[in-house]
Amino acid sequence: KKKTQSNFEKLKKKTKNESYLIKSFFCSHKLGETYEKNLDFINYKNLENLDDLINLFIYEYSKENINAIKCQELLNYGIEKFKDININSDFSDKKEYLNLLNNLTSLHLNTKNTKEALVGSEKFLSKLKELTNSKNLDELIFKYKNKNDYKSIEIKNSISDYLTSISFINSLNKDYLTSNYYLNKLHENYPNSSAINDYRYNFLLGKNYYWLKKYDEAEENLKKVIYSNSSLKDEAFINLGHVFKNKNDINKAKFYYEEACKLGNNGGCFLLNNIEKTSK
Repeated sequence: KKKTQSNFEKLKKKTKNESYLIKSFFCSHKLGETYEKNLDFINYKNLENLDDLINLFIYEYSKENINAIKCQELLNYGIEKFKDININSDFSDKKEYLNLLNNLTSLHLNTKNTKEALVGSEKFLSKLKELTNSKNLDELIFKYKNKNDYKSIEIKNSISDYLTSISFINSLNKDYLTSNYYLNKLHENYPNSSAINDYRYNFLLGKNYYWLKKYDEAEENLKKVIYSNSSLKDEAFINLGHVFKNKNDINKAKFYYEEACKLGNNGGCFLLNNIEKTSK
């Protein structure tokens, strides 16, 4: 009597060894487990599907972190190789292709390369419009606004990713009004998006208002960040310090710089030391 193979064994047999190892890494990564095998030997140019490229990117990024030179090479290769993906392509391929574009934009944002980040974000939007047969951003938002099936939710997540990226890019380029325009569009249409739930929205809005010298609005938004569990809490304390320094409330400025310093932010320690010297 033949032994029945499990689905897992069938999958392993059907899948190339490299693809199998990448999927094993990704499963471990999602579960927060340490993956013992080294995937450095894998040549991304040998991979035949987008899913493997994305997962190998996550492996490389977890090693290289912010510089991520190999990650940029991998993403650029995937974007060029699969550029013919179109409105008639399989939905999972369309989704992963947009992930490639979005991840490349995020890498450039992390290194504050705003020129390349802007190019990447516009490529992302252009492809998103092409894949959804939409003429512009407003039409795209309206088309999926009240749809809640799986595919529509994924598209709405992509629009939300674009609005978040373009807001940060414009802020880094010191175009604070345009940044706020996109932030407001994000809040109006996607109030439950990740950027709002993790307080990146309030942080950036507060920072923009500071540079626009609207200190009350800046304070209101930055305080929402410091009373949260956001990873931007220390930066929010620093920006609140700037707000109160510009309001000539030196004691409050000291307080917020000190709070940033207590969280291990060296910039906060430097600013606290500096303001104490100049205020004597």
